[in-house]
Amino acid sequence: MKKYLLLGVCLLWSFNCVAQQNEVEDFFSELVEEKQKPEGVEDKGLTARKVFEINPKTDNLPSIKAPKIETKAEREVFKKANIEKEVAPFGLYWGASMRDTEEAGVDLRPFTKKSEVNAYTATSLPKPIKDFSVVVDFGDTDELWKITAYSTPQKDDGKASKVVELYKKFYNLLEKKYGVAKENVSDAPNIMMGDDGYLEALKNKEAKASASFNSGSVIANIEIKALQDDHTFMILEYISKKITRAREEDILDAL
Repeated sequence: MKKYLLLGVCLLWSFNCVAQQNEVEDFFSELVEEKQKPEGVEDKGLTARKVFEINPKTDNLPSIKAPKIETKAEREVFKKANIEKEVAPFGLYWGASMRDTEEAGVDLRPFTKKSEVNAYTATSLPKPIKDFSVVVDFGDTDELWKITAYSTPQKDDGKASKVVELYKKFYNLLEKKYGVAKENVSDAPNIMMGDDGYLEALKNKEAKASASFNSGSVIANIEIKALQDDHTFMILEYISKKITRAREEDILDAL
């Protein structure tokens, strides 16, 4: 009986993660459209570039004010306070609270109005990656458990050459760090990754390229996307297995 309960909990958690990821992607696309629509022009041919450059005076998204750590000594205090926590991508710490993260000098702003997910755009990161915008999720328990990074959308050619090159580059890097991936590449009829027409196949969801790296403590996912205005981007997602397991055990204990 306990075995089936655990299976049910895992399926429920997995479904929730997928739903949240879909919502984040939907919001990302809408944010692109809202921010890049020129005055007097319809929603076609959007440039989709500076995706997260939000104007706080017009966006109704309150900024989060927090004391910033300016000195090296203060940053060392932050590191010591999180010494038992596992280091996460971008110089963050798995399980760190929102306050801990703010006090490390990271700027946080609410990411989505659509969900109760405790998600924020994060800037001034300890270890940023150029041309990537980062969203951190602290969940209901105020513990950093998921990090999602979006590459800056860029105008691509019919082969989707730019995003394919980016995908292959990060695939190789992630494989070195997290081990062999489970790759999911589905090509459109007679169109393989990097062929002429691949961009259109991505836009029409006839083609897909993603991979999942499952290490001992972290799941790292990578996927490429195409917008209708011929811009492409890549999503990097990291999930702490330790925190998700702890949450599953709490749910199981409550059943």
